[in-house]
Amino acid sequence: MKQLVIIPGSRERTIRGGPFRGIKMNLDLSCQTQMWLGLYEREVFSELTAHSRGIRTALDIGVGYGDYTLYFLLKTQAERVIACEPSADMRLHLSENLRLNGIEDTPV
Repeated sequence: MKQLVIIPGSRERTIRGGPFRGIKMNLDLSCQTQMWLGLYEREVFSELTAHSRGIRTALDIGVGYGDYTLYFLLKTQAERVIACEPSADMRLHLSENLRLNGIEDTPV
């Protein structure tokens, strides 16, 4: 049903809820609606927020689109975020999402 009303294609969207609320990402609602609504991986939200309080360094292995890297950079006090992603295509997504949030010059 969703495929009948959602036009496929990525565009800039602001995440609507959860700990990622307010973060901008290029999202395709035909397959990333849960991320946009703030429901993606909601089972880890309480642990994520509890364990990221007061952090100074964060490590994101398998960055993908960069949602956790963006969270650590924008929503925590982390002074350093180490982001590892082997896929060149996914690193392009990360770079674009960093740019959307005005932190493209942040070394990650």
